Amino acid sequence: MTYVPAVIVLMLIYMTSLVGLTNDTQFSWYLGYSNLFIILHTLFLLLYHKTWNKPMLIFSAIAMFLPLIIDCAVLCTDLLGTQFAYREHFSTLNCCGVPLIMGLYWFNWNYSSAYLSSKLPINNNLLLSLTGALMILIGITLVHLVIPHLGFWEETSWVYLALWTVIGFMVQYSYHALEVKAENSMALYVYGGMLIFFSGLVMFL
Repeated sequence: MTYVPAVIVLMLIYMTSLVGLTNDTQFSWYLGYSNLFIILHTLFLLLYHKTWNKPMLIFSAIAMFLPLIIDCAVLCTDLLGTQFAYREHFSTLNCCGVPLIMGLYWFNWNYSSAYLSSKLPINNNLLLSLTGALMILIGITLVHLVIPHLGFWEETSWVYLALWTVIGFMVQYSYHALEVKAENSMALYVYGGMLIFFSGLVMFL
């Protein structure tokens, strides 16, 4: 199945959203569709994944639910003593204030990073996992620079960001340890598109 139509759709969404979110008159309208933006990325990644087997299913569950569970635990217990909190209009479905859709958000970063790092000429799970975790860190750093302006959550500390890098490494390691065999042309465009999109928001917000 050709991935060209999906890439075109993503690029159109990125371009229009970048313009809309940096325009005061259109900001609220585009902000309201952010959840669909996350869901669309997930659907494209799943649709173009070619090999569904037990390792892939286990990894998908880890990539989606491990960050979500830890996020809930951190906010419920104030484990890190941070002032981090999701704002109410992000999502109405939540656990301890954590929107459940964040599971899909983390799946998108985790899967695309793990897939791309697996294609590097490196035969060491530890190095591959570190590379994937670095890719996630780059992406979520951009996100955390712009998200407070978009009103999804309160600004957080770098300690919180470091926590997600560690979790990202754990998820990346599970991908390589499980020996997930994946072929997915969309992973590059999803990861690269998100990186370019949030870089653009950093520049213009």
